[in-house]
Amino acid sequence: MMPILAAFWAPFLLPHLGGPDNITAISLKDNELWIRHLLGLIIQFSAVAYVFSQSLRNVFYVPTILLIFAGTIKYAERTRALYLACLAAQVPVEIEIVKEHDRGTQTSANPEEENLSPEDISDIDIVQNGSAFDAFRVMEVELNFIYDTLYTKMAVVHSKKGYRLRLICSILIVLSFERFASHHKPDINHFDVATTYILLSGAVLLDFVAFTKLIFSDWTIVKLKNLTVKTTVYAVREKLSCSKRWSNTLWQCNLINFCVNQRWRWLDIAAETVGIKDVLDEMYYKEDIVIPEDLKDFIFIELKVKATKAKTTNVAKEIYSARGDLVLLDYTNHYPYPIISSSVGDEVEYDESLLLWHIATELCYCTSPDDGNSNRNYCKLISDYMLYLLVMRPNLMSAVSGIGQIQFRDTCEEAKMFFSRESSSANRKRNACEKLLNVNALVKAIEVKGDRSKSILFDACRLAKDLKKLNDKKRWEIMSKVCDR
Repeated sequence: MMPILAAFWAPFLLPHLGGPDNITAISLKDNELWIRHLLGLIIQFSAVAYVFSQSLRNVFYVPTILLIFAGTIKYAERTRALYLACLAAQVPVEIEIVKEHDRGTQTSANPEEENLSPEDISDIDIVQNGSAFDAFRVMEVELNFIYDTLYTKMAVVHSKKGYRLRLICSILIVLSFERFASHHKPDINHFDVATTYILLSGAVLLDFVAFTKLIFSDWTIVKLKNLTVKTTVYAVREKLSCSKRWSNTLWQCNLINFCVNQRWRWLDIAAETVGIKDVLDEMYYKEDIVIPEDLKDFIFIELKVKATKAKTTNVAKEIYSARGDLVLLDYTNHYPYPIISSSVGDEVEYDESLLLWHIATELCYCTSPDDGNSNRNYCKLISDYMLYLLVMRPNLMSAVSGIGQIQFRDTCEEAKMFFSRESSSANRKRNACEKLLNVNALVKAIEVKGDRSKSILFDACRLAKDLKKLNDKKRWEIMSKVCDR
């Protein structure tokens, strides 16, 4: 009787290859492989059909057929999700500036006079009339929908056809379990029967969890029209959900800390040999902090200022593509120091500008007293976060990650050589930063080294020296606004 159950076990491969609803791809490039998954669906379905055809007199042919159809639906959902995500990732983004008198929502000068329903509130209303808390909550939800579209099955299952297919799939799995359980099986090996029950129970349980998440998802809440039902579903969802949309943390990586606190050389060599150096770097040099509420307010205010200036599409494009040079136009006291202006100009690549300002921020931060200036802390947090993205998450900054990785590596090597002369002490980092600022670098490193090294360590020292010539309050104000860009 073993071949009979073997034929029944074969269809279990299809729903498991379909995968869970909450993940279909690890990266955006995985979505481009939807054709390969389509081919896999055809091959796996053919293989299961062939196994089934070899045992047509199988007493379990009814639950086998039911499971084949359910598994095929699951696998097809994943393939279509990859296809739709591939299309979504290629859709160009356009900026539309809506004039105040053309908007569907009219806002009064007095917030108490406004009577907006949730459907009437737009992103512009949130920025212009909301708080930082409101803006970050909206951003969390929007990013959640974007993630669902690009990396999960949500765009497929949340449609009329998707709901029908998911209901049919669940019914087929339950019926398959019922048909197998109702069959008399005294002549079948007990271990084989127990294995089959485990497979069926797992399939039913996973489908039940997926169905529950489908009902209480954000997509369902958005599609519901009845406010009472929507509120009830949302309340149940909040009770069932054990995870937040956002961890409310900010990852930090610091170049000076990376170079001063070096690991044993033999450990780096061993990690590089087995290919886990990047993982080890994250464990050793990455840290996370809870993002302060005042930093959220600062970012929101800066966003609000940008929004008020974006009157036309061209101005909006100019604002979001600016790297800090527009900030300097509002301040005249930096003009005697051209290095500050050139560090965010078009002649400097974005990744180089980011590294320059990161090192300069650290040099200024470590060599200046903590006077309670909030902008000083904002600079530090944003600067370390941007370096974390550049070094440890280069896929999020794909346009600049290539040369940025090389410049970071060369800069680290030069910094390690420089810091190796420092004696071990509790203030080693501060002492090293002060010694860096004492270096008399009169010309750019590229004029001395040429293309032999991409290090910008001493170029950053020149930038830091010019920044320190400004008074403390104005310096941190300018630096915080440049870092926020």
